[in-house]
Amino acid sequence: MLIDLAVAAVLVWAATEDLRRFRIPNRAVALLAGGFLGASLLQGHVGLLLVHVTFAACGFALLIGAFAARMIGGGDAKLLGVALLWLGPESALAFAILLLCAVLLYTAGARFGLVPSRTTNGRTRIPFGPCISAAWLVVMGLQRALL
Repeated sequence: MLIDLAVAAVLVWAATEDLRRFRIPNRAVALLAGGFLGASLLQGHVGLLLVHVTFAACGFALLIGAFAARMIGGGDAKLLGVALLWLGPESALAFAILLLCAVLLYTAGARFGLVPSRTTNGRTRIPFGPCISAAWLVVMGLQRALL
């Protein structure tokens, strides 16, 4: 429970910073990555640790490609990578669906000027941090409810 609260606090911080500055702090990503390692070791989930690290590494490789193609920002790629680390393959589909819903809702809000966005070269940019954080928090809540 305490771990969940710490993760939630860091996610809220990362989302808030992304909303304000269109930047996800590296410290937030580092805290989340280190927190996963610590939580896994403390709880004795070494097998889970290996599966999640492998899954996140594969996903992160794809995310770096999306960053190189200028589809997402570097902070978004890092935060998504650490989300894959925490959530693993068992929750990836639920996370992806919730993330898509969050991005669609945020995009609609940006079109009507209800949420922060930026326009560069005729393209509207939105901060993905709040969407990533929201989807991650919902998946965490669902995981705890089903345990």
